[in-house]
Order: sequence, then structure tokens, then C-alpha cells
Amino acid sequence: MRPPRRLNEAGFTLVETLVALAVSAMIIAAIARLTYAGQRTAIASERRVDAVETLRKVVAALPSRSQLGGALTGTLDGHAWRVEARAFSQAPALPATARIAWTPVLVHVAVRGPAGDLIGLDMVRLRPAGAK
Repeated sequence: MRPPRRLNEAGFTLVETLVALAVSAMIIAAIARLTYAGQRTAIASERRVDAVETLRKVVAALPSRSQLGGALTGTLDGHAWRVEARAFSQAPALPATARIAWTPVLVHVAVRGPAGDLIGLDMVRLRPAGAK
């Protein structure tokens, strides 16, 4: 036969319960921080993808090579965009007798999202030599 249990031996002590509660709270806080960081990353990624999609739409709708020049601005899908085209200053020097059919033009496209994030693209396009 087993001896009867004494009242002070059954269950957990108050200190053990408080330690378990503190450890559980730390684990829950760490999980909450990770979840919040994941949400922020997902939102930033979504904003970036939206800006890139808008940038691609703007680039696809650029005027023809002969009409490219100066600055254009506008809005698309809640994003403000700006296109600047100017002569490409790093073009190599060619002899005066060379016949040039194309002139390089530096095109800078910038898109600013609704939250203020900015994405840009620089490219070189060729314009017919006689076009202004």
C-alpha cells in the first residue's frame, strides 16, 4: 500500500509557475517580432513589385526614337513617373568624315510610389542622327 500524499508535495510551486509563464511570454514575444518583420518585408516587396510593374509600363509606352527628347511626367496606377532624355555625353569621338546614322540618347526613367519609395532605370536608346 502507498503512503498518502501530503498536500505540500502535489502540483507546481508558485516559482515554477512564474518561470514557466515568463519563458512562455518570451517565446510568444519572439514569434510576434518575427511575424511583424515578415509582414513588413511582404509589404515592402509588394510595393517594390508595383513600382517595377509601373516602370515597365512607362518604358513600354515611351515615344518612338525620333520623338524621344526632353522631359515627360505623369501618373500611372497611383505612381508618379518622370522620363528625361538627353544626349549621351560618353559617346566615343568619331572622325568628322564618319557617316553616323544614329545618335545615342541617355534616357532616365524614375517612378515614385504612393508611399514615397523611388525606383529608377537608366538606358541608352539610339535616335536617328537627323532627329531632334
